[in-house]
Amino acid sequence: LFKKISESAPNISLDIKHVNNMTDYRKFSIEELDLVIGFLDINSPLISSKDLFTTDVVCVLSEKHPLNSKKVLTLEDFKKYPLLMISYRRTYSQIVINTLNEAVGEGLYICNKTPHAMAAITNLNSSKYICITNRKLADSYSEKFNLTVKDFPFKMPIIHYRMYWKKTD
Repeated sequence: LFKKISESAPNISLDIKHVNNMTDYRKFSIEELDLVIGFLDINSPLISSKDLFTTDVVCVLSEKHPLNSKKVLTLEDFKKYPLLMISYRRTYSQIVINTLNEAVGEGLYICNKTPHAMAAITNLNSSKYICITNRKLADSYSEKFNLTVKDFPFKMPIIHYRMYWKKTD
């Protein structure tokens, strides 16, 4: 995004803000927002939106993690190691947690949730966490940080990211 903006609009400035739990038009005015990109629950006649991309939810772990050598993770694997969830909003977190709980049952340990991807990703190599995030993010950082991306052994939700803006703009 930054590369595209700097090439096509070199004199523009960005002020990036977290709006993880935005649900209505008021946040655009309060935060002085022009554009929002995310997986949000906004339903307002004053806001337009456009699909950007769709991604699934995956596991990310260090190449040194004991599970890295396994081709396929099992339900029991999710009970053995703590989970670290990159979570951008409550609804997303709840969808993923509910899906995990239904599949794995008792014994699931989500020890940390953070909306800051880099905080999670940069700590995986020094931990035994299984990180839960979207594939698009995982794929973009896995090689740079020596991480492995693995699919869940059960169906996880698909996430639809959109771009939102005020209709008056």
